[in-house]
Amino acid sequence: MISLNPARKRNTQRPLYNELTDYYEIIEERDWKREFNLINSIIQRNNCSRIIDLGCGSGYHVNEFAKKGLSALGLDISRNLISFARARAKAQKSGADYVVGNYYHFKSVRKFDAALCLNWSIPVKNQEIKKFLDNSNRLIRNGGLLIFDYERKSEIVHSDLNHMIIQQWETKGQKIARISVGDLKSSILRSQDVYVVFNGRASFKNSPVESRRYERVSENDGSIQTYIDHSFVRFFSRPEIREMAFRSKFKVKEIRRLPRTKYTREYVILEKFAEA
Repeated sequence: MISLNPARKRNTQRPLYNELTDYYEIIEERDWKREFNLINSIIQRNNCSRIIDLGCGSGYHVNEFAKKGLSALGLDISRNLISFARARAKAQKSGADYVVGNYYHFKSVRKFDAALCLNWSIPVKNQEIKKFLDNSNRLIRNGGLLIFDYERKSEIVHSDLNHMIIQQWETKGQKIARISVGDLKSSILRSQDVYVVFNGRASFKNSPVESRRYERVSENDGSIQTYIDHSFVRFFSRPEIREMAFRSKFKVKEIRRLPRTKYTREYVILEKFAEA
């Protein structure tokens, strides 16, 4: 049985992992195909055939690896995201497997050739990073890989801090907006976000009623839903990454990069030390 860490259990209440599951891949604004191609090139070059994705989200990468014939398992604390991933895998007959669980405590009898942890899913506190890396080490065979993405301290967009950032998307006849304000402390970015989902096309079914403009509307009235979210991302230096990896018996094998709109996402490939 997989136990959930109480400190992480709160994350399962985040709207992006629950009510907004259907929009997860759109809101995350990743170049999913390009990212998969990058990770796949690393996996293929290192002859990895058994993959685990720690914090797999909607399971995009796991599903794509499974379609290529690899043994692929996705792990996430969100039951909604895992349900979404399983439904897609079943519809596409990919053979991908998923489990609800916690990457601090998850155990496996068989070792994996490679573990992924993408979308800034690694922890932000030193002691929790150590727990994550130590358990990842236990899941991986000698010489196996751990691949995760992170943001460098030099990539912080200081001009965006404490300013309102508005983003918007449209899909399936629905409009989604996110209003974010972030601040930075000790290399940790805290973002306070409000999501607004407009269902269907905004229009008057009847003639406008003057009194309605003064009516109080519930938070989620059917036509409009609002959700509040809080997220944390830590920015690292390369020496910090190397030091943390070494403490958990990994070495940095290589670092790859993918550009985004305002910054460049880095992917570090760690290799597990061979045990005597």
